[in-house]
Amino acid sequence: MRPLSLEMTAFGSYAAKTVIPFEEFKDGLFLVTGDTGAGKTTIFDGIVYALYGELSGSDKADRKPEMMHCDRVSKETDTAVSLRFRQGGKEYTVNRTIHFPKKRGKKDEYGNPMPNASFTEADGNVITGNEKVSARCTELLGLNKDQFRQIVMLAQGEFREFLRADSEKKSDILGRLFDNSIYLRYENLLAQAKSALSDKRNAGDTAIQNQMTQVFRKPENADTEELLKYLAAEPELVKNLCDLIEAEEKELLVLTEKRKEAADAVNKLNSEKGKAEETNKRIKELEDRREEEKRLSEKKPEIEALRDRSKICELIMREVVPVKKDEINASRELNKVRSEIEKLKEDQEGSAKALAEAEKKVEEDKPNKEKLDAFMIEISTLSDTLPKYEEIEKKRNELKTEEIEEKELLEKKKSIDDSLGKAQETIKNAEIEAEALQGIEVRVSEKETKLEGIRRLIKDASDIRTQLREIGTLEDEQNKSLEEFRSLSAEAVKLQAVYSEKYRAFVNGQAGIIGSEMEQELSEKGEAVCPVCSSRFLKGCEHNFAHKSEDVPTEDAVNEARSDFEKKDKDRQDKQSEIEAGKARLEELKKNTVSKAESTFGENVDWDSLSSEGYIDSKENELKEGQNAVQRELSEAKAQAEHVSELRELISKTRLSQEELSDSAKENDKKLQENAEKTIAIRTFIFSSERELKYPDCASVEERINEITSIKDELDREIKLHEEQRKNASDADNEIKTKLSDRQNRIPALESSLQEAAQALKEALDRIELKSWDEANGILTSVGTTKITEWLETTDKEIKSFDIAYSSCKNRIAELEEETGDLHMVDLTDLTSKIEEKNAVYEEENSAMNKQTNLIANHKSVVDVVKREKEKLEATDKPWRLISRLSDVANGTNSEGGQLSFDRYVMGATFAEILERANQRLETMSGGRYEMVHKVSAGRKNGKAGLEIEIMDYSTGQTRDSASLSGGESFMSSMALALGLSDVVQSHAGGTELDTLFIDEGFGSLDSGVLDKAVEVLNNLTEDNNHLVGIISHVDRLQESITQKVIVKNRGGESRVELIGVGN
Repeated sequence: MRPLSLEMTAFGSYAAKTVIPFEEFKDGLFLVTGDTGAGKTTIFDGIVYALYGELSGSDKADRKPEMMHCDRVSKETDTAVSLRFRQGGKEYTVNRTIHFPKKRGKKDEYGNPMPNASFTEADGNVITGNEKVSARCTELLGLNKDQFRQIVMLAQGEFREFLRADSEKKSDILGRLFDNSIYLRYENLLAQAKSALSDKRNAGDTAIQNQMTQVFRKPENADTEELLKYLAAEPELVKNLCDLIEAEEKELLVLTEKRKEAADAVNKLNSEKGKAEETNKRIKELEDRREEEKRLSEKKPEIEALRDRSKICELIMREVVPVKKDEINASRELNKVRSEIEKLKEDQEGSAKALAEAEKKVEEDKPNKEKLDAFMIEISTLSDTLPKYEEIEKKRNELKTEEIEEKELLEKKKSIDDSLGKAQETIKNAEIEAEALQGIEVRVSEKETKLEGIRRLIKDASDIRTQLREIGTLEDEQNKSLEEFRSLSAEAVKLQAVYSEKYRAFVNGQAGIIGSEMEQELSEKGEAVCPVCSSRFLKGCEHNFAHKSEDVPTEDAVNEARSDFEKKDKDRQDKQSEIEAGKARLEELKKNTVSKAESTFGENVDWDSLSSEGYIDSKENELKEGQNAVQRELSEAKAQAEHVSELRELISKTRLSQEELSDSAKENDKKLQENAEKTIAIRTFIFSSERELKYPDCASVEERINEITSIKDELDREIKLHEEQRKNASDADNEIKTKLSDRQNRIPALESSLQEAAQALKEALDRIELKSWDEANGILTSVGTTKITEWLETTDKEIKSFDIAYSSCKNRIAELEEETGDLHMVDLTDLTSKIEEKNAVYEEENSAMNKQTNLIANHKSVVDVVKREKEKLEATDKPWRLISRLSDVANGTNSEGGQLSFDRYVMGATFAEILERANQRLETMSGGRYEMVHKVSAGRKNGKAGLEIEIMDYSTGQTRDSASLSGGESFMSSMALALGLSDVVQSHAGGTELDTLFIDEGFGSLDSGVLDKAVEVLNNLTEDNNHLVGIISHVDRLQESITQKVIVKNRGGESRVELIGVGN
């Protein structure tokens, strides 16, 4: 790879556009020099940024490319870097920009940076998008960013650190350059496997220890020697526990029988006590019932008296009280009607007097009626003359109107003449202005077409935004599906482990069954043959058959576990297919969206740029600004076109107006003549009419009519009032007479009703054998309340309650006397004492049995856990020995592998190759005095060694540590090491050839002799391989030795370059 041209704008300290034409440099050395901080290294930053979109240098990890925007330039100017280079005989161009969109409505504020990149192939095809361009450069050069920087940019400070670094740091650097991840992966896998198995074994030991120290309940009264049998480390722990449980279960049987005997004794005594308590209860109830019968018998006379009183009161309320109410109502109604008759007689005398007075006033009104007739005739005569006054007034108004119209017609005549002159002037000016705007309609049509196109693009941009949101939603759904997939995978792994555990237990259980059968066969027959391998075993010989387990799963349980696992695994596979389909759909949507964006915005765009924050906003803003500009132009053109239409319409209307004005002038003259004739006729009519009338004007006539009408109305009102008063008096008199007659007619019937009610009351009293109503009322009053009905209900309930209680008590006494016979009360004291004694015995035996049961349950639980954990530990013994050894060797933690880890061993071979290449350069620069030696073995104190460097000094024949080198010696070694590393990286990168090399600083520590040798080595490098080597330094001696120079100057914070000896 050889750069041909580098162009930077607003990048670092390079504010203005700066071009460095590397294609004009001759093969060999060139010097990049200038003051410290002038911007020398920024040139290499520009090359690395153009290729990889990142900054060069290991010290720039925390710096982002957008930070390189020049502070001397406004963010309105994009940061831009363009690199043209040659690779494999072909030329390529890569361009990168960083755009800072301006925040809407903010003067000097900008949004998030929007990086973009494009790569032009040798055949002219263009790739766009940051990631795609970086990937293409990596593919084309065969180097990633770290490898390119390590090969092309030799920073002396870094290689001096590399020379003196320990093996750990060297391993990190070489691992990044030569990708040692595969070796580290094997180391980590083995270490993780060892750690996981160790944790599993430790967990088993810990579980057993916990069971025996925290869960296991020690047997009571056990001596120290016996307790040793139950230590966690005891080999026969399981057997000892089983023996203990067997002995404890025998003891439990004895305790259970004792508890049963105690329970039977308690139950027998409780039965006897229950019968005695029942007898005592019935004897006590009989005594209580006899006392109750005595009390009820004493109360019976009182109840009988109450029963009699209730009965007579009930008869009075039912037979007498209703009839008495009828008598009272009949008497009250008769008295009311008699009072009304007396009152109506008094009212009749007053109404007759009022009627006579009203008739007298009506007779006195007859002369006033004649006056009314005369007034009516006069009003009618005067009213007939009113139209003539109105007609005269109307004619006077018409005369005024005609006079006004005459004046208006004269003014109009003058106005028409003026308007005709102005219309002619308007037509002339409008025709001149319309001629100047000819063709404006065509421009309006062009602007409308252009505006419609921009609107379509804005709609497309909005559709793209919607698509971006949809893609974002799909990505969220995809992430959710991934989480579900991970959850399903974890569940499938757990179910697979359950299935495997059950399957192993099932298989092991089969072996236990066979072993148990063989044990029995040996015991019975003295020999046994294995049904699996046909091996023959004799009684008394050592053998180790599998033990039968109590919790061997059934085949159905194993199949069910396998079915659960396969179902969950299928769900996982289905979810994986769903995720892959979703991913394909997302890619297709992204591709379509990018394609639409390129078509809409007319430029190449990748997905990263399109989906970056602010990109669509900036594009929409550009389109909307264009839309607004065209809209303004269209509005202006439409306004002009509308003005032309208005001018044409004005001309047409003005011409029509001219014609109308001429017609109006003629019409106006005609109206003037007609006006004069009307005026004369009106004046003649007014004069003749005024001579015929009595009153001077209409107001005088109306005043007289109003005066007569007022008098007439007053008389009329008075006559009508008197007639109405006579009618009202007559109606009132007739109404009183009618009511009086009605009341007088009702008296005989009411008197008859009263007599009938009195007779009914007497008959009711006779039926219940009472002499009068006062006697009946006295009985009711003696009750002591006016609410007789409620008293009757309460009394009835009391009597019935007494009857039921008395009858029930008599019946229960008879039952109890029959049941108890000659029985007597039993004393329970002695029986209760015996029960308490037997209960105490039962509780003691029950407590002992429960204690033994809990102890056995505890020991069984412990032996189950211990047995299970012991079996697990035995199953991992062989894998532990194998994995532990492999992990220790791979990770360099034992002497078997020389205490070197796997990756350190592999990197050591690569490092030896680097030193071999480096020593070829060091021999020339040191005159054969020094050689770098690879120290392979690891010491007891440094198990992570293997990449150490020692310096062989042939002048002394001794090796020494690289840290003991002087400044010049260190430079030579570092330079050689850098060039060697560069060669090996190129070799490992598939033979990649790089025609350009940059060396940054480090020459200042050399004396003139060593400096000349270093320059000689670099010159030899360029002569052998046609290399272009750039040295970044400010050493004066180098300026004398190297003719091609790039001088970097910084003025006011801005960098500029000056080329010397280039292109000649």
